[in-house]
Amino acid sequence: MQLIIAEKPKVGREIALALGVKGKALKTHIEDTTKKIIITWAIGHLVTLKEPNEINEDWTYWSWDSLPMDPETFPLKPVTSTKVQWTAIKTLLKRPDVKEIVCATDAGREGELIFHYIYKLSGCKKPVKRLWTSSMTTSALKEAYEKIKPIEHYQGLLDAAISRSESDWLIGLNGTRAITLHSRNHTDTTYAGVWNVGRVITPTLAIIVNRERAIANFEQRDYWTCIPIQLITRF
Repeated sequence: MQLIIAEKPKVGREIALALGVKGKALKTHIEDTTKKIIITWAIGHLVTLKEPNEINEDWTYWSWDSLPMDPETFPLKPVTSTKVQWTAIKTLLKRPDVKEIVCATDAGREGELIFHYIYKLSGCKKPVKRLWTSSMTTSALKEAYEKIKPIEHYQGLLDAAISRSESDWLIGLNGTRAITLHSRNHTDTTYAGVWNVGRVITPTLAIIVNRERAIANFEQRDYWTCIPIQLITRF
């Protein structure tokens, strides 16, 4: 059997339609014993990085002594809200009759990461191929399926995805704790609470704040423009 893993249920059903997979449709997957294909799907991220306290007990409490948190490895865990689907995929990956895996998650960095984390946490060692397409039309899916390649061809994209994920963890969790701990030194109650810091949210917020300050501090001043000499001679 060949196991195809899509990123979303809708995409999984579209792939099934394109490939003519008409077997038994269950809540977690579609299985066609005639074509020897099983199609299942994630629901976004089914697996994520563990929280600091799950990696090191010393990181349970927020304190300056625990910073910076820099784990040697980044262990994974299932996302609680979608654990049923995760368990279903893990079971399919370990089925003895499943001999080949096809990664059919979205064509991009996050799609690569979603599949990799599922595959890694499951402990699966079976060969993987990659179905790569941004179009969900029947013809595009058929063509992409006929051109599937070993997933190793996309190793660079996976490396970038892992770097993004781990850098978000390092910057976000360390930065949030540091700024929050620093704010607790203020007597002003407006500094209370948790101050979120992130690789994307913080520079984006800085752009907005700097622009707002520029508008608030705007001062009118005279300015001059040049008028072509031809216009002056007309008058």
